[in-house]
Amino acid sequence: MKVNILIDFKRTTSKDKVEISKDIIWYDSLRKKMRKYRGGKMVMRYRLENEEEKEINSEPILRWLPVIEDDFEVNKKVDLDKNSIKKWHETYIRYNDSESEIDSISDNGVIVSVPKEEIKDLFYDLERNGFYYQKV
Repeated sequence: MKVNILIDFKRTTSKDKVEISKDIIWYDSLRKKMRKYRGGKMVMRYRLENEEEKEINSEPILRWLPVIEDDFEVNKKVDLDKNSIKKWHETYIRYNDSESEIDSISDNGVIVSVPKEEIKDLFYDLERNGFYYQKV
């Protein structure tokens, strides 16, 4: 007699770093001009004005001015590792000379049918490899 067991897919979480690019608007109250920048974030630094920031025929002034820096956003992504159960099952059959077989593959996991005599060995091997399972 065979027993059916549902083995859940392993879930792995990966992080992706994505550069943020947005429009940044700053009003220069001393020069009375609206300035537009593109980047991640605006940081104010006390520095000397450069050529495009100063007025024509005027001396550059030492003052607080914006500096645009890169900024990143971290996105988490959960992946289901569907091939890991198939690989594990192939090695399990090879090393244990088992008569178990994969019955079906669903969205939740893989249903494996196992002879009742081998069920303790299968549970031990599933726990050792970090798989979650339940009897169906």
